[in-house]
Amino acid sequence: MSLSAQALRFAPYSASKINTWKQCPRKFNYSYVQKIPREWESSYALDRGKLIHLILELNFDVAEIKKHREFGKIVKNKILTKEQIKDCFKVAKDFTESKAGKSLFTRKQLFNELEMGLDLNMEITSYSEAAFLRGYIDVGFLDEKTDTLLLTDYKTGKYKTKDQQDWSQLLWYSLGIFSKMPFDKIMLVYAYVDHHKLNTRMVYRKDIEKYKKGLWDTIDPIEKDYNYQKKETPLCNWCNYQDHCIADTKFVGINEEEIPF
Repeated sequence: MSLSAQALRFAPYSASKINTWKQCPRKFNYSYVQKIPREWESSYALDRGKLIHLILELNFDVAEIKKHREFGKIVKNKILTKEQIKDCFKVAKDFTESKAGKSLFTRKQLFNELEMGLDLNMEITSYSEAAFLRGYIDVGFLDEKTDTLLLTDYKTGKYKTKDQQDWSQLLWYSLGIFSKMPFDKIMLVYAYVDHHKLNTRMVYRKDIEKYKKGLWDTIDPIEKDYNYQKKETPLCNWCNYQDHCIADTKFVGINEEEIPF
């Protein structure tokens, strides 16, 4: 493929960037086109989720957890009390001892907190601005009996059924894994820690071209969008750009024909 990632308007992409456009193209415009600074407000749910992720990813190693930058931010935010921090450890421990947790943690861990960049051929490259797609994988477990990699993402909070599950993030990351590891199949796993439930889906090397096409079909309308239409949903009430959007009542996008290049 001769096209470089730099030739794309919004590369490097990430799952959050793509999902922002899906949620509301105007929000995408404020964030990634106009690049209006946002004031990030932490919350109990956000800090709790980050801490539970950290506990699981670092295998309950308290010394390592305390040294991690994310733990420092959580302590600095002063949202979680000491008792709530202790409860996060209990929630994580209860999950590992549940039937769902044991089906993961009894297996060999191949990696934790894997930082990944993909090039345009969906092969692993450096995590840099030159990458086409970037992201993190919480953990990879190996089922040695079936030689299957369990590509796993931890979820806290509300449970989504398998029919409601958005598989795209782990599916895209599986493309990079297929490019470097000799697996013929990978199991995508969304682990709902609070609910002791797993949503799983198997993906196969033989279907790589279909998965690649799906990713390009997702990126294409984002690259071609110059109007950034507002999509009103209940989530508008929690948008970081709500004030801008309300004030911008006459928001007009850019017609592609008007672009001077």
